[in-house]
Amino acid sequence: MENQSIPLSLFEKILIFLSILIVVGVLFTIIGVWSNIPERIPIHYGFSGEADNYGNKSMLIILLVVITTAYASVLLSSKLQKSHFLRNNDEKGIKLYKNDRLMRIFIGLESVIIMAVIEIKTILISLGKAENLGNYTVPLIIILIFFTILFFYLQSRKMRNT
Repeated sequence: MENQSIPLSLFEKILIFLSILIVVGVLFTIIGVWSNIPERIPIHYGFSGEADNYGNKSMLIILLVVITTAYASVLLSSKLQKSHFLRNNDEKGIKLYKNDRLMRIFIGLESVIIMAVIEIKTILISLGKAENLGNYTVPLIIILIFFTILFFYLQSRKMRNT
């Protein structure tokens, strides 16, 4: 059963498509405003959302490449975990694998959304159209990811106990 193909659900495919769409949208946004962005832009934000470090505008591209690579790694990592879940050749293992894969897709989508928000806000700040990320951005990011992991962990525990 380890080599068995477990196709993505329609919902998983939609989430992956949304992630790719967001990355492409951010790329086109960067390309569209590149000539208007100053050379020096915020590249790091403190917990309060205020910029606390500045660098070259090429960091926008680097962040996009890093998050895209990280997203691809998260998706591919579910393939590596497949044998862990399917080692007993049972239905419970398949359910646990699907839950784990969906969690990775969700976290990947959340990461892409976070990257998009930070990239767009950085562009707006650089163009003088915004002052900071906002006081609640960083705490909301932490809470969002924490509750996603907690939700899927509880789902997994429930599946293991049935």
